[in-house]
Amino acid sequence: MDTSDGSPLANKWISLTEMNGGLSRGFGFNKDISTMFQRNFGSVSPEQFAKACKKVGGRIQAGKADVSAVIPYAPMFPVIVNFWASDEEFPASGKVLVNEKAEHYLTIEAAGGACSAVVTAISRNLQNKQDPNGCRH
Repeated sequence: MDTSDGSPLANKWISLTEMNGGLSRGFGFNKDISTMFQRNFGSVSPEQFAKACKKVGGRIQAGKADVSAVIPYAPMFPVIVNFWASDEEFPASGKVLVNEKAEHYLTIEAAGGACSAVVTAISRNLQNKQDPNGCRH
């Protein structure tokens, strides 16, 4: 881990924009991740999304989103993924949050890559489902 100093994790979660250097780089990462949610999860139900999160080691928790999961990207670097399913008015959307102490483990660039990797892993788990005839999609 880039900047690991053994700091304990906090009970507060922040956007990538709130990390050091986040104002210049975090917005771009958040926009890319938002695009990933719209593109990859447009027709996904909350139940499907939760199941895919569990397959990558996520723990579902209560939250304001349709699905909120804490996913361990690396030791001392969990990521919260919040997912809102599409409906008649809005497309699917999502946000990722990192622990307030994230910069004690990864730089903003590495943290953005980690969050993207988590969303990609969830997407891959949805794409690897099988149909009733045993064929992979």
